[in-house]
Amino acid sequence: MFNTNTTRLTTVLAFLFLLIGAGQAQFPTVSGTVTLDGQPVSGFTLFLAPDDTTLNIPGLPQETAEDGSYSYNLIPGVDFTITSYDTFSYMPVMEQVRAENQTDQLVRDIALTARPQDVAISGQVAFQGNAVATDVYLLKIDDSVDLSNFEQVESYYAPPVVPVRWASYHFASDDKGAFADSLLAGKYVLYVPGSDSYLPYWTAFEASADVRLQIDLVEKVTVSGVVSNLDGFSYVKVGAFSINAGRPFSSDVNMQDGSYSMDVAPGEYVFQVTAYFTIDDEAYTYVAYYDGQSTPADADHVQVDGDMSGIDFTLPDASVSPFTVTGTVISNQSLNPVEGAHVTVVSVNATQNTMRSYDAYTDAKGNFTINAQTLLAEDSLIAFVEADGFFAEFYDNETTFLTADRVVFHPNDVITLDFGLDTLDASNGYAISGTVTDTLGNPIPFGQVTAYTTATNIGVTYTQVDSNGHYAFDAIFPSGSTVFLQCWAGFDYKPQIYDHAETWADATPIEIDNADFTGADFELEAMPPSRLPLGYISGTVILPDGNNAKAASDAYDGVNVYLKDTESGQIKQVDFVDENGQYNLPIETYGNYDVIVSAPGHEDQVTEVEVSESTGLEVSGVEVALGPTAIENPGKGLVPAQTRLHNAYPNPFNPATTILVDMAQTDYASLTIYNVAGQKVATLHNGVLEAGTRQFTWNGKDAAGHTVASGLYFYQLRTRDVTQTKTIIFLK
Repeated sequence: MFNTNTTRLTTVLAFLFLLIGAGQAQFPTVSGTVTLDGQPVSGFTLFLAPDDTTLNIPGLPQETAEDGSYSYNLIPGVDFTITSYDTFSYMPVMEQVRAENQTDQLVRDIALTARPQDVAISGQVAFQGNAVATDVYLLKIDDSVDLSNFEQVESYYAPPVVPVRWASYHFASDDKGAFADSLLAGKYVLYVPGSDSYLPYWTAFEASADVRLQIDLVEKVTVSGVVSNLDGFSYVKVGAFSINAGRPFSSDVNMQDGSYSMDVAPGEYVFQVTAYFTIDDEAYTYVAYYDGQSTPADADHVQVDGDMSGIDFTLPDASVSPFTVTGTVISNQSLNPVEGAHVTVVSVNATQNTMRSYDAYTDAKGNFTINAQTLLAEDSLIAFVEADGFFAEFYDNETTFLTADRVVFHPNDVITLDFGLDTLDASNGYAISGTVTDTLGNPIPFGQVTAYTTATNIGVTYTQVDSNGHYAFDAIFPSGSTVFLQCWAGFDYKPQIYDHAETWADATPIEIDNADFTGADFELEAMPPSRLPLGYISGTVILPDGNNAKAASDAYDGVNVYLKDTESGQIKQVDFVDENGQYNLPIETYGNYDVIVSAPGHEDQVTEVEVSESTGLEVSGVEVALGPTAIENPGKGLVPAQTRLHNAYPNPFNPATTILVDMAQTDYASLTIYNVAGQKVATLHNGVLEAGTRQFTWNGKDAAGHTVASGLYFYQLRTRDVTQTKTIIFLK
């Protein structure tokens, strides 16, 4: 009996005999000729493999000779099968062979049968206007691949080691650069090998009818440089990102001398260095841009017209530095410390820093200490805290990740962040819950759902999405309140407003009526794939009175800014407006864009922005006015069961507050503002009001257009059957 090592050795020796022959030893063979319609087929790839995969003998590819012949060594007593790589141009080949003795000389001629093709393909290959005779390779890919999604398509753009075995079809252009043949219908990746003068060529296309391709090869130029201070790093690479959002180029850095050389096309680029290192089994990544910049938008643009050297980088030491975040969490109502509150901090530049978050729990005195690490000389962090019985909060008193205050820090800094949490009263309210999935129904295990409500004791609050894609607000919403929900699940998905609304103009309100509201589900669409953002459009959302400086911080709650590519019609980026009304939308390249501002209670507002070589990739100061009040509330045509006046939101307010009115039937109605002396201040509506939910805005001004004094005011709804009065507070 053979032991394991003996069996393994026998297998290895057998494979070597198959591969290189047996020398003086006699081994059986199989040979033959591959023909098509009686004519030899040269360069046709066959594949010999044992039927018993447990023998661990790898399959052997072989191309037929010029006369169509092939020959394989065999192992006596082992069943083999000869198959073909090309099952697209020809019907599949399957020839079973077995040699019993060492002297067997088997002959297996293979007559190919052409496979019926669906469409004709032809094309022209040229370089700088001159015809090129070259190989053209096509790989058939799955019909499910979205050819407009470069992330899916470019996963196939890897230079094949042996193109003829990689390809589904292999054509050759003649001395006039022309080629023509036929192929099966479907989706394809096309590859043309590069040369000393031009780059390899890639493209993807769908062949549903006859296809004509013009392949213009691109000049190859070389960028080189040196990356210094490699000690401690395990792997370093340099990337080149085209200003015109083309496919990026990259090159590994020689870890001995720090040199690199990268073939690119002529053009304008942003260069990036990425370096990897490990400390105490923890992996870290450092990212920087030429020349010494930390973000791509700030990086120098380099025009490459010919071979260029001197694109150099200097890495920091392969180490991390400590910093500390400390503070106290208290209750805003009792001023007592909150024990067991969970505080988390994360770097704003997570992809360039440690790519991890740090957290801690408060002690009996409400104190916490977080010991964290940084790679950068300067960065910013976002912090948030959650505790049982309290509303969660991002620092400083913000409700979303994107509007949270950024806190600047440096290595060895000690940062103090204190939190005051509002008590969550779940004794007289009702809960809202639901799920968050993608368009295929798969749970999205990350994100937050934000509630904007007319309930004065809540205003704006949020809850986290758990690992099962489920979220739930505690029983905090009083009966009679109106709630609008918005879900954000990271930058890979479009934010969504309940239900299935992209902007607030189509939002559906949730009316709390003495019962929990379940099934408030979100089905999020993926953001379209994007290249590395190399620029941005930034600006300010202007409030209706034009005076942002006097705006309360919550005046911008729920205001979103969308970036739409006017050519494709796709939403490319989304940002939340911060407490100063500012937004920042990353862009990939030049083009025409629509900046869309969407806010609860307002019509969407669109501003066209052109980004060109004359403006540069950094367009700032784009001011967009908040849209006018939306009189028709987005209630999807639902008629309320009863006439009702809702709580105003926000309350207290400055500069404006929103008032919702439910009309059970079309009727005469008035909505009037009074001061504490009972004097009429302003009339928001006086006349027929149609059935449905209607929305009004008071901007804190009287009938003469003068801003009223700070203080308490009443707003009253009157119909023939109903009189309802509520209070609001205006703060200057």
